[in-house]
Amino acid sequence: MELNLVELAPAAQLQGVREGALDIGYSLDLGLDHTGDLVVTCRARTTLSIAMRPDHELATGASVTVADLVDRNLIVFASREDDETVLTRLGPGLHAHRSRVHLVSGTLGVLALASAGVGVAIVPTATERITLPDITYRPCATAPRGRTW
Repeated sequence: MELNLVELAPAAQLQGVREGALDIGYSLDLGLDHTGDLVVTCRARTTLSIAMRPDHELATGASVTVADLVDRNLIVFASREDDETVLTRLGPGLHAHRSRVHLVSGTLGVLALASAGVGVAIVPTATERITLPDITYRPCATAPRGRTW
């Protein structure tokens, strides 16, 4: 049996399963709407973390709150340009600063922008397993738990 693992945005996974190019997808609950024709099973729950450069001022604390993120440049994983699922999960305070948000469809792209100092990245806590020299992680203390599908 051959197994190929490829990182794909959730919307691309849905399309791939529908077209028969993929047998299965595994994704955070980021904009997984229009799944009525597919079987979707919740397998895990996840929390969010904040990824940033070690020299970022928020890296000095033990955790980061949603209030700490207001007026910051944010880098957010999104399945498509208009996907605001993560921002919605964090509450209405961040929507007022939408012009400071960079939506990126790949995990490594999110981390690359954060390590370049473009802003702080909101990532699933499991992303902390990716160790990069210019990235440190802090838990997002007030973010509600989400789902992994």
